[in-house]
Amino acid sequence: MRNFFCKHFANIMQITEKYWVSIAEKIGTNFKNGHPENWKKGDIDLFLVVFLTKLQEICRQDTAKAVRCGIPKIKGELQYNQLNLSYHSFRRIFITKESKGNLTTKEMFAIYFGYDSFNDYLIKNKIKKEEDTEDLPAKSAKKIENSNPTTAQRVNSKKSKIIRLGATLLTTIIIVILLFPSYFTGIRGQAFILFRHDNGIAIINTKYKSPIQIRSEEKITGIDIDGKERLIFWSSYPYGHVSKATLHNNLKKIMSGSTRFHLLHNLPGPAGIAVNPKYKVFYCAMHSDSTIVAYDYNGKIIDRHLVTGLKGKPSSVELDFKNQVLYWTDVSNGKIGKFNLNTHETDHNFIENAGDYPDGLSVDTIDNKLYWTNRHTHKIGWTSLSNPKPYSISVNFMPAAIEVDAEKGLIYCSTGDSDIINKGTITKNSISFDNSIFFETGNNEPSVLKLIKIK
Repeated sequence: MRNFFCKHFANIMQITEKYWVSIAEKIGTNFKNGHPENWKKGDIDLFLVVFLTKLQEICRQDTAKAVRCGIPKIKGELQYNQLNLSYHSFRRIFITKESKGNLTTKEMFAIYFGYDSFNDYLIKNKIKKEEDTEDLPAKSAKKIENSNPTTAQRVNSKKSKIIRLGATLLTTIIIVILLFPSYFTGIRGQAFILFRHDNGIAIINTKYKSPIQIRSEEKITGIDIDGKERLIFWSSYPYGHVSKATLHNNLKKIMSGSTRFHLLHNLPGPAGIAVNPKYKVFYCAMHSDSTIVAYDYNGKIIDRHLVTGLKGKPSSVELDFKNQVLYWTDVSNGKIGKFNLNTHETDHNFIENAGDYPDGLSVDTIDNKLYWTNRHTHKIGWTSLSNPKPYSISVNFMPAAIEVDAEKGLIYCSTGDSDIINKGTITKNSISFDNSIFFETGNNEPSVLKLIKIK
């Protein structure tokens, strides 16, 4: 029996090591941030937010998986909010290699990546023989019984259960290192505003209100971000180029070595940028050339004249991702146009009278509205997407760009003559600002705003 346990333990350790190597490779591939053994705390925290959110959704759809993931029951109800994996556990498995993880942790990662169980993952990834379909602890107990059939015949069912339990406990004790308790310090539930200003690009946490500079560069015009890939694109109208970089998981800096300065260059007045994560494409308004061009994420032209027949000067572009409709402002004619990416239908006069120099678009797909600014007349305009009649209100500041958080009924507006981003509320028929609620960016003229929400 002693030899059996030695061989059994060695086999378990070998399988476990192969399993975590495979999982680490999947994490590195899926999160575009390198092998997790090189991750810092910010990387781990953000991963855990995504990991636990997705895993909780899976478990809500499948009770068996919820049980495998260790979700407890209280008064007969599964407590999904108690699903957890600590920073220390992740670090001890993937970085320091001090832990091999318990069975529940293994189940969690396997289910997260689309498998029915840890055992299912082992078989389908050829870590474990297909014919060996029993869970490892149960198999070890069975071998103990069969190793001495004479004894097995003499033991009663109670003793058989004890043998199985003993084998399971021994296996568990050998391969499990108790997890350290940790305080979850991720950024779940928080919102950030990415914005450009006179001296580059910065990001601000809407809860703590402390701006962090992530890119120092003059003359930036348009910006947008693919939140899932953490890819930022920005344009420079005066210098005629578009650049890109990858934002770090902690949302506080750009990943070292990721910046592609002058991804595109010698462009005719690149202005607004809109990213389309669905197709890995971004759209750029060429102000001087009266065109809107579509590029893939590597800067290859997809469509040199995405929108034909433009007569004015396009500035801001905004994508309704849900409906795949692209909107743009025509600042020279005071209009807003739209282009349906699915049907290729174009409406150059979607809003014929959008006011003087309409700019800074934001789409609200919950209440089906479109917002924009008229900085020279100190107004903010909006319309219903289903009934495009323009409305506007006057404000006591120079509005530069708008960003709407429709889920919370909030609106953010940058000012073109100070370092303020104002915060207001939106209702069915109006917008209001409380002059006492604002963010100081520390830089003159914050403009384009992009909301990033970590759920």
